[in-house]
Amino acid sequence: MKIENSFWAACGVKTIDHVAVTTRNLSMVLKDYLGVPGSELLRGPGTNTSQNVDYAFVRLATGMVVEILGLKENSPITEHVENGGGAYHLCFTVTDMDHASAVAQDNGAIQVVKPREDDAFDGRRVAFFMHPDHGLFEFLDAYPKELSHGVAGYVSARASKKNKIEENIDSVQIIKQAFNKIFPELINDYDLQTAEYDVTPGWTSFKHLQLFMEIEQIAGVSFTADEIADIQSFNGLVNGLARKLEE
Repeated sequence: MKIENSFWAACGVKTIDHVAVTTRNLSMVLKDYLGVPGSELLRGPGTNTSQNVDYAFVRLATGMVVEILGLKENSPITEHVENGGGAYHLCFTVTDMDHASAVAQDNGAIQVVKPREDDAFDGRRVAFFMHPDHGLFEFLDAYPKELSHGVAGYVSARASKKNKIEENIDSVQIIKQAFNKIFPELINDYDLQTAEYDVTPGWTSFKHLQLFMEIEQIAGVSFTADEIADIQSFNGLVNGLARKLEE
């Protein structure tokens, strides 16, 4: 069912990246979340100097990611923790931070924190807003800053510098070579062939782009932004590259 005039759609939201919770005891809360069957530590624990909080990310068996924010002195989460902590905000990835910020504010949101690079997200920008209906929420760049001028243009420029490889090279071997570079922990064929974006541990949006750039560098082809968004599995990459090599 198509919903007209959606606030999130107008902002260019791609997906929910994570839900954040706050606490004064990061180690205990992290242990509690890791105690949920099927959960795993995604990254951290660490300190986010740009926001003056400690953090850890846990992926639950359902695929949901929980960002645990630990209290530090003069932290922006102080008031929330003093009021009991717990669920704090949702974080949404957006393809164009400047556009998303402008639309959100045009539709009643107050910008609490202007877009800025964030330690916990490989330097991608985050921004925070307060909305009368949605409460506090966060926008996160879907792509790293080197792609901020357009994914398709960037990858096309890189690909144009590479010579076309022989058409008879097996696309499976190319994809395996790229996976071995980006995901060295996937050491057997079963793990490779069943790998999926946002399911395989570590296959985040950042790694997703690194993977495509590695494939392009090896194969001398170019994927469009839509193809990068749509192809989300090892087998999908094999089939997608095979089509490219036939062109």
